[in-house]
Amino acid sequence: MNAYEFSGGYLNEILWKCTYHTKSMFWAVHLNEFSGGYLN
Repeated sequence: MNAYEFSGGYLNEILWKCTYHTKSMFWAVHLNEFSGGYLN
């Protein structure tokens, strides 16, 4: 593995994790508002 492959894979992993966490936070807030609106 050369430096270019390492940096590319590392940046892709960070980007994927950021995207995953952003979507998770979005759905958590969305579900919280949805359930809160019906349960409260």
